[in-house]
Amino acid sequence: SKFTLGGVKNFAVRDGFEYGLGAFIGLYSFPSSLDSFYGKNPVTFGLFFRIRPSRM
Repeated sequence: SKFTLGGVKNFAVRDGFEYGLGAFIGLYSFPSSLDSFYGKNPVTFGLFFRIRPSRM
């Protein structure tokens, strides 16, 4: 199983688009038999840039 938490902060609206920066973190839970492959506490994280059409 994986639990992911994240968010985005819009910082500009220009030419009909919204621009934002975001981040997320993911935590995993799985059988201990897989520890040798993934470690005891695997974590993922990421940063991203988002562009989307602004509201009309």
